[in-house]
This record gives sequence, C-alpha cells and structure tokens, in this order.
Amino acid sequence: MANRALLCMAFCFVLLHLLVGLSFSVGYVERYTSIQEATPIRMLFHHPQLSPVVSPSPSGSNDLRSTEAAMVNQCPNLTLGLDQYTNRLARSLQWLHTLESVETRAHPALHHASVRCNRSNGGTGMPPPIPVHNVLPFDHMLLAPVCLRRYVLVYFVRHAFSIGNVWAVAPKAALPATLPPKRDVELSSQAKCKNFSMPIEWCYGEDQPRVVGCKLSKKVIQDLDLVITSPLRRALQTSMILLPEYHGTIEVNELCSEIAFGQDSFGQPLSDIVRYCKALNSSDRLLDFHRLEAYGERPWWDQTPQLGVGRIKQFKMYLSSLPMTVRTVMVVSHGTFLRYMLPGRAPLMPNTGITTWLWPRRLTAHVRL
Repeated sequence: MANRALLCMAFCFVLLHLLVGLSFSVGYVERYTSIQEATPIRMLFHHPQLSPVVSPSPSGSNDLRSTEAAMVNQCPNLTLGLDQYTNRLARSLQWLHTLESVETRAHPALHHASVRCNRSNGGTGMPPPIPVHNVLPFDHMLLAPVCLRRYVLVYFVRHAFSIGNVWAVAPKAALPATLPPKRDVELSSQAKCKNFSMPIEWCYGEDQPRVVGCKLSKKVIQDLDLVITSPLRRALQTSMILLPEYHGTIEVNELCSEIAFGQDSFGQPLSDIVRYCKALNSSDRLLDFHRLEAYGERPWWDQTPQLGVGRIKQFKMYLSSLPMTVRTVMVVSHGTFLRYMLPGRAPLMPNTGITTWLWPRRLTAHVRL
C-alpha cells in the first residue's frame, strides 16, 4: 500500500509539472504570435552564412527578368535599356528578388535570435553576436525587452561595384594595357569606364545602390539612428547613394576601412575627404568626421594587413560601446573586412549585399536590465 501511494504521488507530481510547463509554453507562444500578428515583417535577403547565394532558375532567367523589371519599374531615375549592361547589373543584384513582399508571422531566424538572447548570460557579460540575416526590415518590438538593452541592431553593407572590382572580374582581354591609378578607387560607372577605356558593361557600380535603395523599405531608413561608413571613396559613395531619404548622421569611421592588401585601400587626407563628402552630400545629413580629426592630415589608413586585422577588434568594441540611445545602425564597409569581422568567416558578401545582426552591448554594472 505504501509503495502504491508513493507511486500515485510521484505520478501526480509529474503530471502537475507537465501541465504547468505546457501552460507556460502555450502562453509564451500566444504572446509571441500576437506580437508577430501586430507587426508583420518582411524577408528580404538570404546571405551565404545561412543559405547559398541565389542562383538563376533552371528554366533560364526568370529571376533575372524579375530583377530587371524591378530595376526599370520601381526606380524611375534609372534610364536603362535591356542590353548587356542592364543584364550584368541585374545579375549582380539577382538576390534582389528576395526583397519582394514575403511576410511571415514567425520567422525562424527571428525566433532563434529571441531564444538565444533570452538565454544569454548575465547583466555585465558579453554574449556573442546573433545573426538575423533573413529579417529586414526589423522591428525591435518583436524581441523580448531584455534584448533591447543588450543588443544593437546592425545592418552590415558591402560597398557597391568599384573600379577595382571591374579590374578583378572583367576579362583581361577587355581591359586596357595601362590601368588607371588604384589608390582609393571610386565606384564604377559607364562614364568613368569610357575615360579609362574599360568595358562599360561591367561598370554598374553607381547604379547598384540606387536599385537597392529603391527596394529598401522606408521603415529601415526611418528606424536608423546612425550610419557608419568607411572613409574610402567607394564606401562613401555607396552610403550617400543608397540612402537618399536618410536625414540623420553619417559618421566617417576609419575603424571599418578595408584591410590593406593593396593601394586601393590606402586613403586620402582629412581635408580631401571633407571636400569629397560635401560634394556628395546633397541633403541635410550631418557628416561626422570627429574620429578622423584626431589624425589631422596624418595618414589614418593601414599600410599592412596585420594592422587592419587588429583594427577589427577595435571596431567590434566600438559597436558594443555605442550609447543606449543608438538602437539601429547601418555600417557600410568592405568585403574582406566584413568577412574577417563577422563570426563564421563566411564567403565574401556580394556588392551592396546586406546582412543583419544583433550586436551585443558592453554593459556596465549600473545599467539595469
């Protein structure tokens, strides 16, 4: 009898434990789903770190045609004909067909980020960055409140197709025998390529950010608290062209400049950068040069790759130390730099590609979660 009573008590205890756990789980799912229903999100960009780069469909070029149609129809400031130039531009932005309106109420990447955030260690710890690659635009209300204090949302963007990228990928037979100077190259364009006798069908760099900017949701731009860009000209041009409706601060930060494997990553003196940015800036955006001002006219760029790799740690801490008022940031940087900086050492991002991360803050003891 005593054993039977003990077994009954154990069974009742286990049953009660399961019921309590089930009710808690149902409550959490209901709260999570209700938030998702109130604020639908859009899936825009598949990055290689989660899935392979989008490839053409087996039947031919359906994705290519949809990209071309989006370029022509949604971006009236582009005067493009469906020729070889437009075809190459569309192929370079073939991932754009994922920017179509695909709404989801419980995106797995976002749910995974929420779970990891809730499980991250205590108040003063530094949890690892969390990828949210496929969720853009992003609404902070979709995360638990603790995430809003522990993380800053960062959109990492690789600059558009530069003159240096044309040198790297265009057929050698189509390139001139004497190449133009490689120091601090700009984005490619048909006019520049004609001046350098380079094949114009590869020179779509200035049109890339225009197309991506047309497809970006206004919510992404409205929610940006800060844009950080590399001081190299190809990144400065990308940040200005990509966000024509952004009216906040653009901070020119040498920490996210490219790792110097060649002269195309050597920069310009501060006075030249200021003049260049003011010529590009056609709106009321505030240009912040406070980091470069500490160098004066001295070189701020690295002369060796080793110095650039060391700079990555500084930039990671810089992002983690942003003030609590800064919740959403866009960083316009470079392929090799982002490949070394982001966890996982992924393949190079496509030009103007975007990847989204929750970046951990460096919390101090007096910050209350």
